[in-house]
Amino acid sequence: GLQIDQHFAPATVSLYMFSLLEPRAKIAILPLTTETMAQFQNEFLGPQPRTMKLKSSKPQKYNVTMDVLDSELLQEICQLYQVDVVLMQHLGIPTPYCSG
Repeated sequence: GLQIDQHFAPATVSLYMFSLLEPRAKIAILPLTTETMAQFQNEFLGPQPRTMKLKSSKPQKYNVTMDVLDSELLQEICQLYQVDVVLMQHLGIPTPYCSG
């Protein structure tokens, strides 16, 4: 059946409203595959030089803790992932940083 990704809902509503205001506008929905993204990159940014990725003998680890986030940044992150926060709260999963 039809699957709707909630992350795309705001963009879908915006596109729908735009199509009502400008019915001659053409809107294409494309899959976000690696090939599609490479085509967009080449079309809008021009061909990009390929870079070599060096293999490291040990995996890179980043030590990011909650200490690096201030309350304003946390609030912005919570707003960005609002749909996920609501879903988690509905499922009973605690969201201690986004409880407000």
